[in-house]
Amino acid sequence: MRTTLLALPILQDPSVSQPVQDLKVPDFYQTFVTKNLQKLETRFKVLGYPLEQIKDAYLSLVKEPTQEDFDTILLIRGVKKQDMGPQYKLPQ
Repeated sequence: MRTTLLALPILQDPSVSQPVQDLKVPDFYQTFVTKNLQKLETRFKVLGYPLEQIKDAYLSLVKEPTQEDFDTILLIRGVKKQDMGPQYKLPQ
């Protein structure tokens, strides 16, 4: 997936005649893709934890935790909004 995302700017340019592997992707784009894929991988790891451990896993694995992000993870795991009690509130 990373390889495909990194090649997107090159693949979209119809004027490119060189083989894709010979072209250089801009550094800022490579940094952007790498950073966001790392964030995505971390969230996937959190999703793999049992619900009893998901809050602790989220707080230990995610660099910049937010309540909104954590609530989204809980929704993906099947926790309904009305069931998100104090046990799922992150510390301020």
